[in-house]
Amino acid sequence: MEILLKTDGASDMKAKASSHSWGIYQEGALTTSGSGYSVGEEFNTSNQEEYLGILDGLRQIRVEFSNSLTKKDSIYIETDSELVARQLKGTYKVRNKGLKLLHKEVKSVIKSLPSIVYLRHIPR
Repeated sequence: MEILLKTDGASDMKAKASSHSWGIYQEGALTTSGSGYSVGEEFNTSNQEEYLGILDGLRQIRVEFSNSLTKKDSIYIETDSELVARQLKGTYKVRNKGLKLLHKEVKSVIKSLPSIVYLRHIPR
């Protein structure tokens, strides 16, 4: 089985608002999607929202496919954030305090999945 998780995050510093969205695809068909947002003093950067989209999507995969995922299955994550993709692959170090916790949480969820997880940077 192949599962594709597409994510995106955005932030508007002037409006003090940020959001993320994610979609889970199986055999080319969207099975589940979701989103989240922050406003006011609690808003996030685009990269934080990118991590949140990945985190929410992976958690949903863990719930939705908990009884059917095996070591033979593959999960592909697509993000347009080069920074987040390279940090999760280990190419870049995570230096930003706001990203360190999110990075740790994503890595933890990935480790909890029995499947192999691949990360793809999709340029905008």
